[in-house]
Amino acid sequence: MARRKHMEPDRLIAAAEIVLGVLRSLGGGLSPQPVGILHSPTRPPILNEFSDDEIDEACAFLRRLGVVSIS
Repeated sequence: MARRKHMEPDRLIAAAEIVLGVLRSLGGGLSPQPVGILHSPTRPPILNEFSDDEIDEACAFLRRLGVVSIS
């Protein structure tokens, strides 16, 4: 597995907050696979300030916290 570039904690928290907000606005579900939604062609514009890697890292962070689950 390729090692990702270090993400600053403040940036990670900001991305995680945006990801949670987007997921909630899409119907409140935080499962099963938020990354697929966030990388779709209809990706919400608010996510454009973050790279795909940052979105992936924010989703992984939320999974580690138990906020987002993969079923």
